[in-house]
Amino acid sequence: MSQLKFIAKYLKYRFKSGNAHDIHSPYLFEFYNNVIRDESPFYVYEDIESIRAKLLLTDMEISIEDHGAGSRVNNASNRKIKDIAKNTLKAPKYGQLLFRLVNHLKPNSILELGTSLGVSTLYLAAPSKKTKVITVEGCPNTSKVAQINFDKIGFNNIELVNNTFDEFLPSYLKTVNALDFVFFDGN
Repeated sequence: MSQLKFIAKYLKYRFKSGNAHDIHSPYLFEFYNNVIRDESPFYVYEDIESIRAKLLLTDMEISIEDHGAGSRVNNASNRKIKDIAKNTLKAPKYGQLLFRLVNHLKPNSILELGTSLGVSTLYLAAPSKKTKVITVEGCPNTSKVAQINFDKIGFNNIELVNNTFDEFLPSYLKTVNALDFVFFDGN
């Protein structure tokens, strides 16, 4: 019965919802059209997606230290990199949305909590080499794979911290006055 209610609510929403021209704020209209809906390809997308493709083909197995809620798909302590990539990486459209958000907002610094294999981090770091990206990953072996990916693509504006969020955040937050952009992707 709950699925039927969900479908009914969705249909009601679709009939009542409008389009981009219903957005009255000029800033939000521009943001919606030029950031959210923009599907223009940027040169760096291909480079990052080639990293994803290689990860999806990597049979190497690594030991995982899971400091979060655990995996619903695979809770084994040893996992193949291709399985991690298949089950944890954000879809390209979401990575590209992160790129467009950073490109539009132009933050000086970005804090990412949950690096995994580093694909989302690459999208966050790509718009500007001047933007400092600090990314935190609790698993040492996953961190090593992410660092290899950062080195392959040649981004020097990424600082990878191998630590748990609980240990890293209190001391880090004491050192910064403001956070420009934060992406929660773990725990």
